[in-house]
Amino acid sequence: MNQGALEEMYTEYLRTEGYRPDLEQNGTVAFTKDSHLYVIIATDDAELFDLRARIWTLPAGADRARARKALLAAMASTKVSKLYFYEDQVWMALQLFCDPPESFKQVFGRCLDLLETTRDRVLASLKE
Repeated sequence: MNQGALEEMYTEYLRTEGYRPDLEQNGTVAFTKDSHLYVIIATDDAELFDLRARIWTLPAGADRARARKALLAAMASTKVSKLYFYEDQVWMALQLFCDPPESFKQVFGRCLDLLETTRDRVLASLKE
């Protein structure tokens, strides 16, 4: 399955689940859930399911070291989520190998739940 076919598969699936996906550049299918931005990145590796979410924008003057500590704690507790800084934003990624590629549908809801749990843990930790 090539990148274009993956984009179509992800877009069609998201529509059937009630989302309004947008095909961005470079194989990125974007959608929102509860005002949060999520993206699925389609690559040449058809078995790689790459789901990401933007969870927070660092306020001006934010303590980056404290934020990094919260990210590391959240990653340790959820195990499959990866969190990282991209400029002044905090993103998280969840990457799985799905063979066949269509099998992502069986775990999609669980993946979203895990990203939401991770986001909640990071934000709670930052408020402490």
